[in-house]
Amino acid sequence: MCDDAQIQALLDEIRSPDAAPLLRRKALSRLLLCIQRSPKLRRSRHPDYGHALSLTMERVCRAIDEFSPRSASVSTDLMNWVNGYLEGRIRDLRNPDTKIKDLHRPERGEREIKREFGNVVLLDQSIGEDGNQTPLGDLTSDPRQDMTLLESWIQALQQAQKQRIGLEIHRYLAADPDAILQGCHPNKFLECHCQALIQRLHLSEPPETRRAIAQDFGIPEQTLYTHWREKCLPLLQIVALRFDPQVIEFLQSDEAQCLGDCHPPAQEFCNCLDVAKRLLLSQPPESMGAIARDLKIKESTVAKHWQSDCLPRLKKHRL
Repeated sequence: MCDDAQIQALLDEIRSPDAAPLLRRKALSRLLLCIQRSPKLRRSRHPDYGHALSLTMERVCRAIDEFSPRSASVSTDLMNWVNGYLEGRIRDLRNPDTKIKDLHRPERGEREIKREFGNVVLLDQSIGEDGNQTPLGDLTSDPRQDMTLLESWIQALQQAQKQRIGLEIHRYLAADPDAILQGCHPNKFLECHCQALIQRLHLSEPPETRRAIAQDFGIPEQTLYTHWREKCLPLLQIVALRFDPQVIEFLQSDEAQCLGDCHPPAQEFCNCLDVAKRLLLSQPPESMGAIARDLKIKESTVAKHWQSDCLPRLKKHRL
């Protein structure tokens, strides 16, 4: 359980006008975890308890600025404030004239939450596409389960987000709108570019073998394999990162400044922050070769630094 000092610190960070959106969202998520894990949180065995708790967590997000402690214990006052609203929603569960699943949050409130905090996890958000919608509250109706409710919501939302990002990446690879995949090919084998290899190795049904592709292009199989491993796979990683909202948000926040200290010896201009922004945020995308030429260093130096030093740091902020 979070103590008074921890709760107060989170409230201060959420309400700070100078806090970056990423920090505010993290603070709000931690506050929701503190509430969920508190032994003082009102519980119920009702099968629709998750919906009642969902509406309560939404209200916490929307109205947290209205909370004002009245005693020396901010944690006790916070839980009393939360439980006061939750009690009303639990009473709704017992009222046969009230269908709590039909209680929708106002559009204005939803927009305000997203504008203020981004994608904060709420129970009654649904996952899935094409009509196969599952309210997150339905996944977590039993308060006695081993994993806490909030952790379950986060896990479900992340999985749905990964699926959506996967579809976006699939479409990008198939279309290659920036021509960064088609522009990466071995010398003298212009048609053996990364997009063609991706389509034939991974997007076609059934997938083709490297040997068959090499014979079709008239290129040595080992040359094709080396190009795929050393050029195409790293490029695929970069494409995936460009679609990762948490990585992009991290690079745009003050937290990313720590990457500026990571660079090859005596080459401060090739630091992870600048390289990451040029690879992942630039429009149109910059290539590793273009960055190397601009910095007047070998492309292999940039690539090695990116793979061994920068990627491990960025992956900590992936979905």
